[in-house]
Amino acid sequence: MSVTVISGGASSIDLARMLRSPVIRKPPELVLIGDDLPALPPDLPGVTVINGDPTDQDVLERAGISRARMAIMLTDERHRPNPDAHTLLVALAIEEIAPTVYTIVEVQDSNNMPHFDRTAVDETVCRSELSELLIAQAALNHHISGIYRELYTYQTDGNEIYRMGVRDHWKTFRTAFDELIEERVIPIGIRREGKNQLNPLADTPLEPGDMMWVIALEQS
Repeated sequence: MSVTVISGGASSIDLARMLRSPVIRKPPELVLIGDDLPALPPDLPGVTVINGDPTDQDVLERAGISRARMAIMLTDERHRPNPDAHTLLVALAIEEIAPTVYTIVEVQDSNNMPHFDRTAVDETVCRSELSELLIAQAALNHHISGIYRELYTYQTDGNEIYRMGVRDHWKTFRTAFDELIEERVIPIGIRREGKNQLNPLADTPLEPGDMMWVIALEQS
């Protein structure tokens, strides 16, 4: 899987390191695009760096965006006062060149989310919104932030959230749960037709094409 990460700063290096975590069985090929990227550290061999403006069509084509499976656009803090405007331009440029590439965009200001909703971006992640939600959760359920940190960080000695395919002999969510719990895998939901069903009823039937959301030590 080829993943293009677009950013103008060190945050792209941090993300690249997570995507190359040893717990990921098939780490993706990574291409970083930016006009001021820091030097790659020695623990990220084989990562390609393309220097240039990610809103430029020639730069995107040089990075092979049309052959990528996924493009991740991180907030570039240098484009103030509204870095989301620059991210939106990058997203529009990618949609024009490679409309089938799965796109994930980091949004700084939640007030700008409607602008991205009007594009063909597949997923948006707003850091301020997530921070507020986590703080509220921590206020109501003390120490829950440590659980989120473990689930969201790829590490060799912790649990993460993964998506896995449904096995043919599973008929209901209960049959999947009973089998997976013996493997130290905890099913928490179903992904069906573009929607998530968390904590479904035990007798919920599984259908062809369903995916399972699970908590596990490693991806199966």
